[in-house]
Amino acid sequence: WGHELWYTGMEARGESHVVTPQGDLPLSRFLTLSPEISRNTPIILIKQLNPHSEPMLGDLYLEAHHTKHEVYFVTNIDRGAWPQGDAKIRLGINQTIRSKYNSDNDFRQAYLESIQEYRLAHDLEDNTKESVQDKIRFRQKMNTFTNMVSVTEGTIIDVPPLIPHSLQHGVQVLELQTPTYERMIISASQPLATQENWDSEQAVNEISFSSATVYKQTKIERGFIPVASPKGFEAWKIQIEPGD
Repeated sequence: WGHELWYTGMEARGESHVVTPQGDLPLSRFLTLSPEISRNTPIILIKQLNPHSEPMLGDLYLEAHHTKHEVYFVTNIDRGAWPQGDAKIRLGINQTIRSKYNSDNDFRQAYLESIQEYRLAHDLEDNTKESVQDKIRFRQKMNTFTNMVSVTEGTIIDVPPLIPHSLQHGVQVLELQTPTYERMIISASQPLATQENWDSEQAVNEISFSSATVYKQTKIERGFIPVASPKGFEAWKIQIEPGD
């Protein structure tokens, strides 16, 4: 799908390192030697996400989290994918579609059925013209249940727990998140790399219908503004003058 660069992180796939005058140290060792930095509290995860510019290949898993709170700072829009610099990310539930159902349970059931339809087509190794068309049709139907939000360079997205979200192709972000690694994968356009199955049924039954907060180009006074206060940390946007 692309790649991610971790600035702070420790998990089974690897560990961030810190360059010091004494040499290159694993983050865990650095924090052990510098207790005043972490104060014995989990350090927030900071990473850069760089999706491919090709649709579907560069569209990240649609997922939701029980406790993880994420904040995206959009740092670059690939003009090959989004020529005008106005890109999209998938974020939250489509409230217009939701309003067409008699109850939220009916909406959840219909959404789950559309995911299962797409999953069956997605898993087929048949690449005939008809099969590919089915995959596209089922994917489009499934995607109508979630919302697409416009973003530009400088946009900030505050994603609380249980909000469905999927970063789209060609949208590069700096991501801050609470130090938890759990997630529920609702659906995916490519093979899974970190687990065997989707968590569609559990996720659809638990996702929130609330909206995430999207900050466009915000005028900053006095040099800084708070943009999010997830549990465990705060995120701020700071304007630095040339030369500072």
